[in-house]
Amino acid sequence: MPWLFRPFTRGALAGGRTGNWLTPFRRWFAFDCDRMAAEATEAVAQTTVGEFLDFVLALVLDLERLPPGELRHSWFEEAGRVLANRAYDRHSLTPRRWVGFEISASCNLECVFCSVRGGYDPSRTMPFDLFKRLAGELLPSAQWARLNGLGEATIIPGFPEYVRHLARFPVRKEIVTNLMSQDEQVYSMLFDMGFLILVSWDGASAETFESLRRGADFDLLCRRLAELGSRATRGSQSERLLLIFTLVQENLADLTQVVKLARDRGAGGVLVNMAKTRTSAQWQSDNRKAIIDEFDRARRTISHDRKFNLALPDLVGGRPTDMTGCTRTSASGCSRWCQEVMIRFDGGVGPCNMLNPYLYGWSTGRRVDQVLAGPAAELFRRFVNTDLRHPFCNGCSYLYVSDPHRDHADV
Repeated sequence: MPWLFRPFTRGALAGGRTGNWLTPFRRWFAFDCDRMAAEATEAVAQTTVGEFLDFVLALVLDLERLPPGELRHSWFEEAGRVLANRAYDRHSLTPRRWVGFEISASCNLECVFCSVRGGYDPSRTMPFDLFKRLAGELLPSAQWARLNGLGEATIIPGFPEYVRHLARFPVRKEIVTNLMSQDEQVYSMLFDMGFLILVSWDGASAETFESLRRGADFDLLCRRLAELGSRATRGSQSERLLLIFTLVQENLADLTQVVKLARDRGAGGVLVNMAKTRTSAQWQSDNRKAIIDEFDRARRTISHDRKFNLALPDLVGGRPTDMTGCTRTSASGCSRWCQEVMIRFDGGVGPCNMLNPYLYGWSTGRRVDQVLAGPAAELFRRFVNTDLRHPFCNGCSYLYVSDPHRDHADV
């Protein structure tokens, strides 16, 4: 089996026709290739070709993003041990309570803090047949199912077909949407089918909102929100309509007004998410006091309304806010990795609804439970609550929110 590792050695296939696509392999494994090959040889002999290639391909896509140094080296060291010891085969896994389906990775808006843009792209849509198979595998043992991802689900032609199929399963159903579908009846259908509707809403004025969510129509969105809020209020179901506010520098001063707007239009709450961009962590740290002051103003706005759900993260700039009533985030300790699974539009299997780019593998050629029991998933689990966690998990603002609709409305 050592021949499997020969392409990864220093200078192997240099200049050959396969040299370009093997460059990442050579770069990663060159630092200690001989030792790693020796440790893993026995494991490869005991591992199916599918498992091994799935693991290596996950490394190709994932470990390339890790910063060089101790963290990357530690992940490679542990990767060798995972394969050599086959520890992942002995790991007990419970069925996932929460399942997310990214049925679309294309969008009808061009938000400044998001890289997805350009309108509907059929090549970035989860095929309906794949969706049906995965729903059949995962939902019989799940409690919640959500349609969300990097794109906008409602722009898919035939979107109602996905919704109707999801409705066959006895799970609580959720969707994250920008509320800008050309088919306005979609939202009535979702409400009628019992969905929790989470609306991305990042400004209290047309100027702020439309500058952040380019292509949005603020007046149209206010009307649609009021219509949904009216239905929710009449049915005493305001908890089924929530806004997600992604905090960035440009909209910090809008948070309190967004809370008022949500309450006045019948929404049941606002969930505050901290943006994750290249500069956001530093900005949050530098402006920690201003952010906490705005949190406090927003909280005092609804202090008399116990039914309104204002979820504020308990960490700002990597440190506790020391405010009463804040909501615990995954940065304070994560349990989502063992309760959730996120299926990307191409069948990739990821840890949670925060859309971590790390993938455990792909569900297109195997069952999801096989992927969850695989070595790439085990490698992620070993580091998730340590100082060597995946970089995307640092400062995570994933909220653990309790409300009447569900035990943990995680956003």
